[in-house]
Amino acid sequence: MMNPPTNQLEISNAEIQAMTNTLQDWSSINTHSANLLGLEKMLSKLEVAFSPLEGFSQRIKLPERFDFDSKGEKFYHPVGDALYIKKNSQAPLQILLAGHIDTVFEETSPFQKAILLDKNRLSGPGVADMKGGILVMLKALELFERSQVAKNIGWQILLTPDEEIGSPSSEFLYRQVAKEIHVGLIFEPSFSDGKFVSQRKGSLNLIAVAKGKTAHAGRDFHSGRNAIAAIAYFTSAAHDLNRHFPTITLNIGKISGGEALNIIPDFANCHINIRADNDSDLTMISNKLEELAKAAALSVAENGISISLCTLSKRAAKPFDCSTETLFQIVRNCGKDLSQDLDWKPSGGVCDGNILAQTGVPTIDTLGVVGGNLHTFQEYMEIQSFSERARLTAYLLISLASNPKLQKQFRQNKEARNESSL
Repeated sequence: MMNPPTNQLEISNAEIQAMTNTLQDWSSINTHSANLLGLEKMLSKLEVAFSPLEGFSQRIKLPERFDFDSKGEKFYHPVGDALYIKKNSQAPLQILLAGHIDTVFEETSPFQKAILLDKNRLSGPGVADMKGGILVMLKALELFERSQVAKNIGWQILLTPDEEIGSPSSEFLYRQVAKEIHVGLIFEPSFSDGKFVSQRKGSLNLIAVAKGKTAHAGRDFHSGRNAIAAIAYFTSAAHDLNRHFPTITLNIGKISGGEALNIIPDFANCHINIRADNDSDLTMISNKLEELAKAAALSVAENGISISLCTLSKRAAKPFDCSTETLFQIVRNCGKDLSQDLDWKPSGGVCDGNILAQTGVPTIDTLGVVGGNLHTFQEYMEIQSFSERARLTAYLLISLASNPKLQKQFRQNKEARNESSL
C-alpha cells in the first residue's frame, strides 16, 4: 500500500503560538495530585478543549487512595476524576491515547507559572510532564479527524489525576481499557535529545511504619521506645542496599514522626521508592527490607518496637518485546516520511505505559513534547516539538487506518493476548 500523503499535516505558526498560549494557561493551574480544586479546574478546561472532536465524553469517579500518618494510622485521600472520551467504538482497530493531568509541584511551591526562556523553550510546571503532551494528543486527533480514513479506526482517550503518585486509584481503568484496545499511545515527554523510551524499569512504592512507646524524655527516658531511632537505623541500612545492588535504585523519599522534643516518639514512618529491571528484583529487595526492618527494631531495643512494611503502589517493568518493537519500527517509518530521524533508549523512569505493557498491549509512551529537567523548577519543553510530535502521531494514526495488513497484525496480537489470559 502506498504511504499516506503528508501535505495535509501542516501546522501553521499561528497554531503553534496558540498551543503555546494554551500551555501557559494550563501550566498556571496547579494540578498537584492532592489539589482537588486545581484538578477539577483543569479537567473542565480539557472537556472544553476536546469537545470539538465530538467523541462520547464522561468523567469517572475514582476510589480513594490510602496512606499512613506519622502516628502509623491508615487514612484515605480523595482523588480527582478521570476523563474518558471515545469515538468510533465499533471500528475493528481501537487505539488508546492517554496521559495524566497531575503534576508533582504542590500548591505552596514557588514554581507556579510558565515563562518563555527563549523563542523555542518554555519553562513551567507540567509543560513537559505532561500538559504539553496532552496538547500534542489533541492537535494530532484534530489532524487525524480531517483525514479520509478517520472512520477506519476507533480511538479512546484516558486522562488521569494520579500518575505522579503511582496511579493507585486509576490503574484499574488502564486494565479495563486494555481489554478493548489494540495499541497504546501515551504522551509522556521524550528525552531531551528527542529519543523515545523503549523499555522501563519497574517501580515499587512502600511505606515503613515504626511503632514504639512514648515516655517523658527526661524523667522516664529508658522506659520509652524511640520509633524515630528505629526508622533511622532502618533507612540507613536500606539506603546501603544501593551499594550492593547497582542495577537497583532505592530512594528514601520522605520521613515523618515525632512531636515535642521532650517526648519519646512512639510513631514514625518513611516512604520508599524502588526501581528494578524486573519483578523478581523488586520482590528480592522487598524481602531484604523486611529483614532490615526486624534488625533495625532490635538495634534500638530488645522489645517494644516494631517496623512493618506496606505497599502503596507497584508498576511492573516495561520490556521492549517483539510487539512493542514492531510498533516502534512503524513509528520510525512514519518519522522517515516526515523527515524526522527517530530513535529510542531505555529509561529508569516509570509511567502508565508500564501498566499497559503488563497487559500485553503494544505501547509507545513518550509521544509528548521534547523536554527536560522533569520534576524540578527548571522543567522545560521545546516549542518546535509541538508540531513534530503532533504531525508524527497524526501520521501514525492515518498509517494504521490506511493499512489493513497492519490492522490485522494488531488484531491477531490482541486475540493471542486474550487467549493467553484464559
